[in-house]
Amino acid sequence: MKVFISRNLDQTSLLVTKAREVGWTLNAVSLIHHLPTGASIPDTHFDYIFFSSPTAVRQFYANYGLPTASVCTLGPGTSAVLPIGATPHFQGEGTTSEVAAQYASFAQGMTTLFPIGNQSLQTIQQGLNEQAVLNFVCYETHANPKAVGAHDIYVFSSPSNVDSFLIDNEIASGASVIALGEKTKKALKDANIEAMISKDYTQEGILDTIFSIERS
Repeated sequence: MKVFISRNLDQTSLLVTKAREVGWTLNAVSLIHHLPTGASIPDTHFDYIFFSSPTAVRQFYANYGLPTASVCTLGPGTSAVLPIGATPHFQGEGTTSEVAAQYASFAQGMTTLFPIGNQSLQTIQQGLNEQAVLNFVCYETHANPKAVGAHDIYVFSSPSNVDSFLIDNEIASGASVIALGEKTKKALKDANIEAMISKDYTQEGILDTIFSIERS
């Protein structure tokens, strides 16, 4: 079975090692790249810093160092890339919409800094009072399209990866498509591609979803 995922993966990662173990051909390649904006952190008090993606974590820590406020994350997939020893003060569970409701309840009366990219959909922020939100655009997302060939299963990690994929590719006939999150599924639906949402954003969740397709 041939599996494509729009994410660069280390050769020691769970998905790569499991694919090797069960005999899948795994093509793991991101179709976007990120560049820091060079912006300065707002000189305003904030109580929490909320990371809504692994990319936001990597970009912030690489360019700004350790946060000065308590860290909150969208979920386990984002928490997994925090530096060793860093424990989130809040970690969401479920869909992005569900996490937005959870965080709105958690962060009442507090101000949150959101390190985001220029294409962020700002779903979590929509549940908060406008005065409680500090959006900090610290990186830009750019398409990096390339032909990836036909696969049996396609896993898309973001709407921007969907857009970049469709520049040079199309979904193979009879293939299954997995989306990481509601917004990615919507991007696929807008392109008339039906997809199922992964059990969660972690590699374990992606594997479980792939195995469920294999068993069906």
